[in-house]
This record gives sequence, C-alpha cells and structure tokens, in this order.
Amino acid sequence: MGDDEIGHAGVSLDAIFELTESLSGRMMQDLHRGLLQRLPLKTTPQQMTIAIILCRRSGRMTVTDVAREFGVSLSAVTASADRMSRIGILRRSRDEADRRVVWLDLTPAGREAVDIFLEVKDRVRHRYFDLLSEQDRSDLFRIMSKVKAAAEPAPDGDA
Repeated sequence: MGDDEIGHAGVSLDAIFELTESLSGRMMQDLHRGLLQRLPLKTTPQQMTIAIILCRRSGRMTVTDVAREFGVSLSAVTASADRMSRIGILRRSRDEADRRVVWLDLTPAGREAVDIFLEVKDRVRHRYFDLLSEQDRSDLFRIMSKVKAAAEPAPDGDA
C-alpha cells in the first residue's frame, strides 16, 4: 500500500483530505448562513474581502492597491467595486491630481457590513474551536501551518 492509501499512523490520506474538505465546507456554510441572516446588504465573498482589505487600511485605497493586496486582476476589483458602489458599500472617486487613479472608500454601510462579518466569523470560530484545549489548538495550528506551507508554490514553479 502506498502513502496515499494509508498515512503514517494508519489513517488514510483520503480520510484526512475528506475530513478537512467537509470541515471547511461546513464552516463556510455556517459563515454564509450567519451572514445571510445578519447582513442587510447581500454581498459576495469577493466583495467582503475587498471591504475587509479597505477596513484594515483605514477604509481608503486605490483600485490598483486593492488588486495587488487581494492578488486578483485590476478588472476583477473594478467589476466588484462597481457592484459594491451600486449597493452602497463603497464610494469610488477620481484622484484630483491624477484622474487615472481611482480611490475606493468604505461607506458607513460598508463598515457596518465588515463589523457584522467579523462578528459572525467570531461566532463560527468559537463554535468549532472552543472545545479544543490550548495544547490541541497549538498542535492543530502547527500541523495546518505545515499543510499550508506545502500548498505554497515551489520556488522553481513546480506544483
């Protein structure tokens, strides 16, 4: 039997992957359900990520800076910003000195949406992880950090 079938302690890698996938899916479902119940504005995960980035950076950034920090294309941020502007989460404005530069500012409704998101995320996080001891949390963090490191692109570009 190969390592794909049975892990070092007799647990299959498939079972570990399926457990991780199931847990991740359930946590995201709980987060999504909580947001649907609490958020007055319907937003996508990408829009919430942009709002959170803006909130962490004092609520104002250029479209270019948001795209760079989020790791997505300029056109993706522009399209999301257009929708977010229409529903009142942010304002778009041109820079007075350089009209090519577009600034994104969170509105009070955008800040409220981020606050609600963080409250719901906190509740979900506590639901799943409060039952763990401090040692369990430390072990889980150490293990998940190793898994995350393995998911990072290799320096030579190989998968």
